[in-house]
Amino acid sequence: MLSKPPKLDLIRFSAIRRLLLFEDDINLLKLVGELIAIGWARHKAEEALLAQDSQSKDIQTSTSGGDEAILTADDLAVMPAAWVAELHQAAIEVDSDRIVQLIEQIPDCHVALIEGLTHWVHNFCFDEIIELIESIN
Repeated sequence: MLSKPPKLDLIRFSAIRRLLLFEDDINLLKLVGELIAIGWARHKAEEALLAQDSQSKDIQTSTSGGDEAILTADDLAVMPAAWVAELHQAAIEVDSDRIVQLIEQIPDCHVALIEGLTHWVHNFCFDEIIELIESIN
């Protein structure tokens, strides 16, 4: 069974057919204007769909815990105990500058730890840092 072609394509086909039938310049200009308007309408409709998709993805991210970085005790285990103790104290004191300094000491190969702690600091999630460290002890 054949599916119906989209209505916009039917309109475009009809306009092109009329374009070929008319030889009068004024009618030709009107038809070209119609084609441009149809193209513009299609463009705006596609833009609206893309914007709607983007918004729905943003909403899904924010409702699915996008504000939470997922770090585990294993992520912190790569750092020395003294460093973890300093991080704990800085989180208790809500000292974001000190935490940023400590994050800079993390080796580049531990990307998840760097990104997770940075996310928490930038979003003032000091309690999450404290809870993660206390889950180790």
